[in-house]
Amino acid sequence: RDAAVALWRDCGLTRPWNDPDADLNRALGAGNSTVLAAIDTSGRLQGTVMVGHDGHRGWVYYLAVDPSARRQGLGRALMAAAESWVHARGVPKLQLMVRGTNTAVVDFYTSLGYADQHCVVLGKFFDQSGDRPPHDLESIRAQLRTAAEASETLGTIPHSGDGWAAHVEQTRSSSQGP
Repeated sequence: RDAAVALWRDCGLTRPWNDPDADLNRALGAGNSTVLAAIDTSGRLQGTVMVGHDGHRGWVYYLAVDPSARRQGLGRALMAAAESWVHARGVPKLQLMVRGTNTAVVDFYTSLGYADQHCVVLGKFFDQSGDRPPHDLESIRAQLRTAAEASETLGTIPHSGDGWAAHVEQTRSSSQGP
């Protein structure tokens, strides 16, 4: 456990407002998540990936590869293992979050077939103590505009009253043919 948290810190994955020890304990203590590890022949931790699901979609966190073991396919192998873990549980989708400034990592995931989902991730801390990321309202608004533009391209589903259900049913009927 200590080696995993140290690796996450060494790889720059931790933030002051997230306790990596608590994250690890939660992942290992729940039935719908785990941490997969890559260990070399000498018993040294080379990489990790935290994976879990909510039944609808899987999530990946803390994909980390020791700097001395990078560019050898270990990150790809860990992601393949995470995908297999989620798929084996009947979950149809795997998602992850990457900080927008981390373009090298975005490129890595893109090379694995992951794509921008055109959505904004919002969060709320229940524990109000400690350092928190700053609220950058302009950045959130820009992401919302981008997501809105993408949804215009994809089409929209009406959502007033029972419009969603009616539209979904109408779409199903028309796609199934006469």
